[in-house]
Amino acid sequence: MIRLMECDTLSDETYALMAAAGRTTRRAFSNRGEVHAQIGINFAPCSKKCRFCVFGTVTKKTEFTLEEVVTKAKAFETEGANAIFLMTTADYDFDKFLSIGRAARESP
Repeated sequence: MIRLMECDTLSDETYALMAAAGRTTRRAFSNRGEVHAQIGINFAPCSKKCRFCVFGTVTKKTEFTLEEVVTKAKAFETEGANAIFLMTTADYDFDKFLSIGRAARESP
């Protein structure tokens, strides 16, 4: 892994490696991919202020209702998503998150 991280990302060596990985993956999975979807349950200020994340600088708060999350999840499923990820800020109530996740999963 260390050697791979040291590769020049624009080198012929790296392109050859990516091509070999692509061929291997396509062969292993019959040239099929997966579709993953995300639902951002809330958009709100976050106390963690992680340097990689915009939520430490957000001032406005919005949140989808349970019904909106379930509707969006069902729409993604209907469209063929293989996985649906529910996303929140670090300060979001964990029990509420679990409740929403259960409702989305159990919805007919």
